Parts: sequence; C-alpha cells; structure tokens
Amino acid sequence: MEQDKDCLIIDRIFNGQWAWNWSNKLGVHNSSYLNEILLEISQVNVQVDNDKCIWSLDDDSTFTVGDLRRLIEDHLLPSLDTTTTWVKYLSHKVNIFMGRLKLDKLPHRLNLSLRGIEILEISCLSCCGMVESNQHIFFECEVAKGIWRIVRRWCDNSFPIFESNVHWLHWWSSWPVSREKKDRAYVIIATTLWFT
Repeated sequence: MEQDKDCLIIDRIFNGQWAWNWSNKLGVHNSSYLNEILLEISQVNVQVDNDKCIWSLDDDSTFTVGDLRRLIEDHLLPSLDTTTTWVKYLSHKVNIFMGRLKLDKLPHRLNLSLRGIEILEISCLSCCGMVESNQHIFFECEVAKGIWRIVRRWCDNSFPIFESNVHWLHWWSSWPVSREKKDRAYVIIATTLWFT
C-alpha cells in the first residue's frame, strides 16, 4: 500500500474499500455522481491475485504452435484440404516443397504470371511448349515422364503412372499397405518430384 509523507492514501482500493486522495474539492454535483457510481460498484468484489495467461482454445490451457495451426486451418481455411504430410525420413526442405506442391504454391511460370509478375513466356522451355504448371512440370512433360518410367521400373512397377499431384496423393492415401511401406513409397515419390 503506497502512502505519501502525510500518510494520505492514494486513489486505489484499501482493505476492500475505495480510498481517494483528491487534490480539489469535488463539489455537490461531482460528489453526488461519485456516490452513485460507488453505490453501483459496491457489489463488485475485487481480489488481489497473480495474473497469468491461459490458452482457452485447448483443454489443458497450454499454448502450442500446432494447436494454433490447426485452429487456423479449421476456421480460416475450411474449404481446403490442408492436411500436411511430414515424413521424418525426408529433409525439411523436401517436406516443405511437398506441402507447397500440394497447395500449388510453387514459383513456376504460370503461378508467377498469375501473381502479376511479367514473364515473356509461360510455356515450358524444355519440351513441347505447353504451359509450365505443376501438372505439366511434374507429370506431363516428356522429361518428367521419362524420369517416372525409370523410377517405376526401379520399383518393379509397384505404383501406377501418375497423371497429376491429386492422382498420386489419392492413390497413396488409399493404398492398402503397411505404414512403413507407404512411408517408403512417399519418400521415393517425393524425392522424384523434388529432383524433377
């Protein structure tokens, strides 16, 4: 409790009661207003306690980045399939690349053009002149098709010829094999896409 040299109480609550240290007299009107306010707040029970932050969006009241990410995905992006696959056998940059590929957020010529960046040519320069998009770069381009043929042969043709990113993700998620085998296939496919 702070007190000045004359032991006058500074404006605050003291022993559950308001204590005032006015420098000027209030006058009749202001005194009646103060009494009305004090009457209205007389039922308020003020307790002194330590402040603490509580994360109210989780059952155990603790904040985690994962909880916040799920909250944003659930409430701000309800129409998108934003579930991310994170495989521990892949490097962070490949996992991030796969997430960006899934959301079509890679900086290929079509996406750069759609973002307003002036590009002289949005067609693929390595083969047939088709528009450079995720679909073309990773699945339709003759170079990509050749890479996929080699990888499929190396894997004993254990997976189909993929037509798109959606196609391979759907195949992978519905493939009825063990988790270990799925993870191995994901690593092979993600690595192939990364190096394509």
